[in-house]
Amino acid sequence: MSILKVRITEITDGLISFLGDEKVKEKYLKRVIAHRKADEIVQGYYWEDGKGCAVGCTLHSSNHFAYETHLGIPVQLAYIQDGLFERLRNGEAKSFPEQFLQAIPVGVDLYPAYWKFMLFTLVDPKNGLITATDNERVQTVIRRTAALYQKAIDGADVTTAEYDEVYSDALAARAARDALDALAARAA
Repeated sequence: MSILKVRITEITDGLISFLGDEKVKEKYLKRVIAHRKADEIVQGYYWEDGKGCAVGCTLHSSNHFAYETHLGIPVQLAYIQDGLFERLRNGEAKSFPEQFLQAIPVGVDLYPAYWKFMLFTLVDPKNGLITATDNERVQTVIRRTAALYQKAIDGADVTTAEYDEVYSDALAARAARDALDALAARAA
């Protein structure tokens, strides 16, 4: 098992979409379709009075972790869905929970999809986090983190030592950045 799966997701092997059961997908897809048709998909809160967001209308709760136990979808993807949903225009948001569930095949490991999304958010030359800083130390940590995701995507295991080294470097870069910010604030 890849250490990324353990250290970043803290989940065990065997998580597969919709628990490998087409009936599970059908149940939740029918639920969000019914909420869409009843105009009960709303932005701004999870689940209240029979209305809610993408997560709320899927689970009838705000417990993102239930995506793993009820749908076999990694919690990280639940949070990503939630973030995207809240940023969509209202009309687009109402159909997004349905589109999200429809796009996921039954019985697959979705961690590689999550890893690819993370890789994109880190190093995409136009939109990646790496473009948000000129700090070479931070960019190095971003590249090294991206390399771990790429290694997992390629099917190789990421060792605890590799993960811990990059994690330590990230903490050090953050501490250095915080110290520089404090110094700049003091000088101002």
